[in-house]
Amino acid sequence: MRRCRRGTGRRHGRHREAAPIGRLGAADEIADAALWLCGPGAGFVIGTALPVDGGFTVH
Repeated sequence: MRRCRRGTGRRHGRHREAAPIGRLGAADEIADAALWLCGPGAGFVIGTALPVDGGFTVH
């Protein structure tokens, strides 16, 4: 698996600054959302998108 040097470089800095929550997301945060969608807690969720983007879609 390729590892990303978290928070380094100009590109990461621009994304981090543009994020409404002020940081980049972590892989486990994305995984948590995917696991929730696959679990019983999302049993009534049908036909929708779940943005896990730190608020970029409302920015």
